[in-house]
Amino acid sequence: MLDKYSASNGLSLLHLDDFEALSSKYEDLLPLYSKRTNNVLAALKGRYENQSAYLDAFIRMSRKEIAELRNCGRKTIDEIFSIQSALKPNNEEENYEAPPSIPQKLPDNIDDVLPLFLATTNGLSTRSENRINWLLEECNNSLSAFYERICDPDCIKSIPTIGRKSTPEIKDFFVRARLFLEQFPDEESVSSRVKHHLIASPTALGLPDEAMELLREKEEALGYFPMFAAIQMFLDNQPEEKKALIDGCLYIHQGQELPERDEVAEVLKLSPERVRQKRNKLIGKLPDYFKTYYNLGFITENPYRYLMTHYEDDINAAEGTDFSLNFITWVLGSVFDDLTLIGDPVKSIGGYFDTDQYLCIVPSTLTRLFDFEAFIEDLESRMQERRMGEEKVNLKSLINAHLKVQYCEDELPEIETTCRSILYLHFPVEVDLGNVILPANAYKTNQFILEEILRATGHPMTLTELTEEYMYEYPEREANENSLRGAINGNKNIVPVGRSSTYALAEWHHSELRGGTIRSFVQEFIDSSPEGIASTAAITEYVLQFRPGTNEQNIVSNICLDPSKTFIFYYKEGERYFGYANRTYPLDYFPFESDFRTAIANSIYFPRFRRFVESEHRYPFTNGYTEEESYLRRFWIKQEGRYKKNTMDNQARLYFEMIERGYGHLKYEKSEYEWRVQFVHAAAKYGIPVEKDAAFLDVSPLEDIDTWLTRNLKDFFYRQKYTPEYRLTRLAPFAEQLKKRLEENKA
Repeated sequence: MLDKYSASNGLSLLHLDDFEALSSKYEDLLPLYSKRTNNVLAALKGRYENQSAYLDAFIRMSRKEIAELRNCGRKTIDEIFSIQSALKPNNEEENYEAPPSIPQKLPDNIDDVLPLFLATTNGLSTRSENRINWLLEECNNSLSAFYERICDPDCIKSIPTIGRKSTPEIKDFFVRARLFLEQFPDEESVSSRVKHHLIASPTALGLPDEAMELLREKEEALGYFPMFAAIQMFLDNQPEEKKALIDGCLYIHQGQELPERDEVAEVLKLSPERVRQKRNKLIGKLPDYFKTYYNLGFITENPYRYLMTHYEDDINAAEGTDFSLNFITWVLGSVFDDLTLIGDPVKSIGGYFDTDQYLCIVPSTLTRLFDFEAFIEDLESRMQERRMGEEKVNLKSLINAHLKVQYCEDELPEIETTCRSILYLHFPVEVDLGNVILPANAYKTNQFILEEILRATGHPMTLTELTEEYMYEYPEREANENSLRGAINGNKNIVPVGRSSTYALAEWHHSELRGGTIRSFVQEFIDSSPEGIASTAAITEYVLQFRPGTNEQNIVSNICLDPSKTFIFYYKEGERYFGYANRTYPLDYFPFESDFRTAIANSIYFPRFRRFVESEHRYPFTNGYTEEESYLRRFWIKQEGRYKKNTMDNQARLYFEMIERGYGHLKYEKSEYEWRVQFVHAAAKYGIPVEKDAAFLDVSPLEDIDTWLTRNLKDFFYRQKYTPEYRLTRLAPFAEQLKKRLEENKA
């Protein structure tokens, strides 16, 4: 852990005039206490560069911090606390002296001590620490700029949301911060302090004494601090019991095989259950240690590339380690806030009944948009399904199925890259262009193979031809015409053609004899459709009757390569259609114009928006009653912006104008809408005509009618100047009548 005392020893509260007296008093007190107390204090003193820094930190240590010192028992804690109390002044606040009002010029390299300076805010209250961090951000994390700000007497007034309790604490911190920064007269003094901090850090980080020099050599070669090399040194430097637990219970190295838990328990002289508890506790605590390297400023930004690569190999080669992918993933996910860890470290690092559990890291900003855990579960489920041949699954369809927010096209490329990384690292699949190819995982029967041969050939074959093709593709299998004839007779998808031992697929209906091109079949099917347009799925199903050897991708490519451009893409409700380029279709069919993502989104959300307005008699609200309503509102706001900027597709513009023209009068603020609903129900109850607003009667009011009516009439009669105009004009003609009926009803 971080040496919390060495991190704050620069903010000295000791005056030079008082130091000699305080030091002398300290030396006089030591002989009065036990040898162990003297040894503990001597070890503590060794963490500081001089006596002044040590005494300053010592007199400000809390009792909890004293109790955390090594070899410090109850008696030693009481004695150290007694020495500390004797050294403290009666009123520390009276001993604070404000630095000179004229700021000094700080060295150019003063920002090198920023990690040390940041550590000093840990003792502040949460509100004060947040305000100090805010001020640092305002100064772009420049200590020189921060120093100039706090030297301004009015600085405290420029910091927002400072309460009465926080003001004295922040003022005190400013005094100590100035003392800390002004102790560096030149660049050499800054370098000396940083060097001292780094030299002292090995002990604080649980590393051997010579570790920092080796790590700094690696840092110079790599250009960044070798965090994993440091972690390896930390693990190697653990006490024997903990090291036995790490080596015997944690999968952290490549190719590692762990002993049985009983064997580890025997070595540690513990029960297997106690070993399990200690292992889980260790897994729970290690992330706090990993985070220390970030908190101390040894590593501030993630220098490790983790997308679309086996990053464990790169890291191990660069830093001289042999950590496993799971362990490195665990560390990165624990250290950096911009990464989110997916998976269970106890099951993956600690092992879970010999199952292959793994961890993933994904950008934290994407987790609100995409459900990565559901994506992984979906792939794992598909991998368990029985397949005798390869199966192609469209990657974009997989991604769309697990989007939390449907309208996030700007972030889709980054989501896709992250999903591809997960597939690359953790699934035995191939990704070919836009398809995930799931491998075969079951033995192919002869019936399946013969059907597969017929489909690939695309025309009827004789038994001899089938046998020759079978032996060519599977020479390791033993087969002859008689055995294959039996397999054919057992497959209902294969039928004989005449008595010539010729076979075809039953679904063909002898269509192989029919001539024509794929393009002609497509045109034939589209012409037979009522609207002269057909979905890609329906077209594919029709064409496969005549060309079973093809597939949807080939059909689409064939149509797109048509030089006459007879057909173009359309989208309806997110599904792809083919229609004539020179024909006009209903507005719900969106042609491919700017890009396919926009066309898909438009085809889904414009009709959905219109249906919402028609059913609810209003536009969606930003803070809608349902999540879907909020999505529709955000979609419409984006379309309004595109319409104003004239960047909207032509079909989308027509649809947009149609909705605005037909339903624009139904735009309400949420408060106005709820008021109108209440008003219409009140008017209907007391026999007042509601005319065109009768549709609001289908919406349940949120408040009791009479209670609402009483309050609004009171506002009408006594506070009209605070009432919106649309409410006054609706209440005015009926106010007296409603009031009279309400009073009669109460009587």
